[in-house]
Parts: sequence; C-alpha cells; structure tokens
Amino acid sequence: MALMERMRGYTKALLVLLVLAFVGTIIFDWGMDYVGLKQKGNVIATVNGADISIDQFSRTYEFEIDNYRQRSGADPEAAQLDFIRDQVYESLVRDALLQQEIDKRGIEATEQEIVHYIMNDPPEILKQNQSFKNEQGQFDYARYQQALADPSVNWRPAEDYLRSSLPFQKFQEELNLSVIVTESQI
Repeated sequence: MALMERMRGYTKALLVLLVLAFVGTIIFDWGMDYVGLKQKGNVIATVNGADISIDQFSRTYEFEIDNYRQRSGADPEAAQLDFIRDQVYESLVRDALLQQEIDKRGIEATEQEIVHYIMNDPPEILKQNQSFKNEQGQFDYARYQQALADPSVNWRPAEDYLRSSLPFQKFQEELNLSVIVTESQI
C-alpha cells in the first residue's frame, strides 16, 4: 500500500511535468521551429542546401502530364500519375545534384559556343520548330539561315536555352571521356 500511496503523490507532479513538456513542444518546436526541423513553406526538397520549390515541381509535373496526354491521347490514370510524380521528383533532385557538380567544376557555356551552336549546329528544340520545317516536315536549313539573317527574330530564348543546357552536355562529354574500359572488362 505504501508504494501505491507514493505513486499517487507523484501523479500530480508527473502530470504537471507532462503538460509543461507538451506545451513547450507546441511553443518551441511546432510554433517557433526552435530545433529547425520544420520545412520552408514553398520548398518540396533541399539537396545539399539547394532548394527545390513547390512551384518548380508543379510546373514540371504539369508539363510531364501534358506530354503524356499528347503522346497517348488520354489522361493518365492514378497509378500513372504517381509514377509521373515520382519521376519528376527524382529528375529534379538529379538535376540539382548535376548542377552542383557542374558549378563545382566551373563548367559553363561561353558566348563563342552559344554563337557556334546557333549558327552551325542548332539544338533539337530549334529543329523541331515548325517555322524551320519544309513541306515534308523536315528541318530546312535554308529557312533557318533566313531566320538568322532576319534582325526582327528574337534569338534570346535560344541563347538562354543553350546557356543552361550546354554545361550539362559538356559535363556528360567530360564524364564519358573519363570512363576507361580495360582489356579484362572487354
């Protein structure tokens, strides 16, 4: 009986301690984010300090859903939406990691490279533009050259595209050149 009476005596103190701990958790952790575990409101992921915003994820997700609709002619089902969502998330994380490695290595597109690609080797995105296709639906280099000579054509989007995509291409080429296949592997 003495043990039960002692436990009853400590019940009030234990209850007050639990209530204070609960209130403290609400105030310091949930409310003020004292321990720093709360995510930022518009960030879906952080990759080595680089944030991936919900807006960026949403735009990419909607773009991929639109691509699916164009390819298949139908809306994706629930399982396909889950797959697309996972693929978009993994793609954004992979791109963030690649961008960090590109920045670490100091890889960038020079103005000369951008001019070279626009003038001599247009990227696929330009080759797919209907303005540069002939009646058979093939890329027409003569039409492309006419557009290059036209001062009213705005080439800034193509330059921006190359400025962002060329470092990835250069990194891929650098990576491919570093792969060594030994005789035993062949």
